[in-house]
Amino acid sequence: MHREYDLTARSLIPDGFNLPEAKGHIAWLDHDTLLLSSALGDGMATRSGYARTVRLWRRGADPLTAPVIFETSFDSMLVFGHLDRTAASERVWFTERRAFFDAIGWIGDRSGPKTQIDLPRDASWDVFGDWLAVKLRNAWTVAGTGIARPRPPDMTVAVHSS
Repeated sequence: MHREYDLTARSLIPDGFNLPEAKGHIAWLDHDTLLLSSALGDGMATRSGYARTVRLWRRGADPLTAPVIFETSFDSMLVFGHLDRTAASERVWFTERRAFFDAIGWIGDRSGPKTQIDLPRDASWDVFGDWLAVKLRNAWTVAGTGIARPRPPDMTVAVHSS
């Protein structure tokens, strides 16, 4: 369940964002817009019961009719999106987790993903500004970058994104 809360008034906002219980994730884009990844609604859950879509949910709109900007197949595990507020310009990241250690990431904007990130699918990663921190599970050789030797497993690699 997700309910919008006013920290100053210390109360739930009566006409705020309100979502019934369902597996999922929300991320604020701005005061009136959320990225909604929720299993709520017909066909919105994966086989695992997690969110199959990322929707652009605007204040006052029905979350079930919010436009889908990213989706995965029923057989994948889940998808979600988040806004990187540390970057110089607005950057929205999307993740499709096909299985627990099988993830694909994209950089995009409010309209959806634009560029798939070429990372090992079993790696975990996070972003901060123009930096991408990648925690490897297996050796990784980066082709065409001058980095010829494999990076060992369990190593964290920092990649500048520009």
